[in-house]
Amino acid sequence: MRLISLLLAAMSLAAPTAQAQTPYTHAQTKAANLARMRAEKLNGGLRLYRADRCMYVTRGVDCLVSADENGYRFSFKGGAPGWQQQSPPDPTVETEVLISIDGDEILDVPYNGRFAEAQPISCSKACPQIGSMGQTSRRVNEKAILFSA
Repeated sequence: MRLISLLLAAMSLAAPTAQAQTPYTHAQTKAANLARMRAEKLNGGLRLYRADRCMYVTRGVDCLVSADENGYRFSFKGGAPGWQQQSPPDPTVETEVLISIDGDEILDVPYNGRFAEAQPISCSKACPQIGSMGQTSRRVNEKAILFSA
């Protein structure tokens, strides 16, 4: 029995061990959770609001817009519970949150408001390079988002 214990101990020392998440990854996970929770609070709580499922994935990678020395910037849609199960999904809110690089502090919420999906527009003389007159094009509603430096 003692021999088996010694062998197991020796094998665990010799075998490469799985490394824990790096602090950067752990900070990103904390940042994603903090950003999602801020959106939930701003939009009436879980009874009224659900963030995009990308914010429930570890580190929120699909909602991560940027990660640099300024922090983690997440941008994601949201809406009433069940909005993503509708066909097609019908988000009503869009949120952008900037979290500190250590994942511990909300630095800014540059946008939390109405989600405006791309609207079809008719092409006119202003956009002849897109195609023939009367052809439908798609334009994303412009919105000004001020980023704190």
